[in-house]
Amino acid sequence: MNPITKTIAITSIIAIAGSVALFPTASHSQSSIERESQAVHKTSSSVLYENNYKTVLTFDQQQLFDLTGVKLSTSTVNDMISKLKQESTWTAQGYPSSDASLITKAAQNESKKLQSMLKKLAYKDVLQLKLVLVHNPNHTSAHFGTASIHESGQHLNNSSNQQESSQSGSNSSQNQAAVSSTRFMEFDLEVEYDHGTYEVEYQRKGNKLEAKIKDERHDQDTKIKGSEAIKQVEAKLNQLTFDANSTKQQVAEQVVAAFKLDNRYEEFELEVKFNNGVEKEYKLK
Repeated sequence: MNPITKTIAITSIIAIAGSVALFPTASHSQSSIERESQAVHKTSSSVLYENNYKTVLTFDQQQLFDLTGVKLSTSTVNDMISKLKQESTWTAQGYPSSDASLITKAAQNESKKLQSMLKKLAYKDVLQLKLVLVHNPNHTSAHFGTASIHESGQHLNNSSNQQESSQSGSNSSQNQAAVSSTRFMEFDLEVEYDHGTYEVEYQRKGNKLEAKIKDERHDQDTKIKGSEAIKQVEAKLNQLTFDANSTKQQVAEQVVAAFKLDNRYEEFELEVKFNNGVEKEYKLK
């Protein structure tokens, strides 16, 4: 082989080898970027519970500061709520735009509720802000609540031992897949007045939710069942912050306020079963 041919051959081999080395590197870099773009970095929260249909996150005061840039106090509550209403607050932490939209709408719709909860958080280090994101084929939503540090620990311990059944295709008028966003497995309320009774039944059975509202006050006969009852009852239950250690007076006051009932009742009776299995009964006259 003459020198010129030899030089050309060597040059070609080097070029081919360089190409082979470059292409895998480019492919690896691209896949890394894709994985990074798909990752959700919720660095300013703690995951309390998560499955295919629901994610429950909590935020302590430091995490709220990391999220919003606002240090929580009674005088900065409105400033923090303003930040929570901005999609950019959430997308900057890696939340998908679809989730950010749901969360900001919840912050707008629950503004007064948020104001009350954040004021409590400012006073009590044992409380955390809770965010529930629900995603299932029939329903997506977001809403805020509160969680105690003790409750968070219980949920984390219990979640490792729980396995939720997958959602069935059926969606009857009175049963829905049990993607419950409340702290209760059962909630049975009956309040008697001299002009009638008000009753609520809420229960999770296996992978089904059931709820019923019956209002016979002032000679009316209102009955609500199915998905509408579930929606209304869960909205009220998520306003409740009492736990197994609360007094019956505290429980009654919260329930009456949440369900917008008259506190001049003749008899108040409530039976609950918390998600951790603890059952409690409260009776007042």
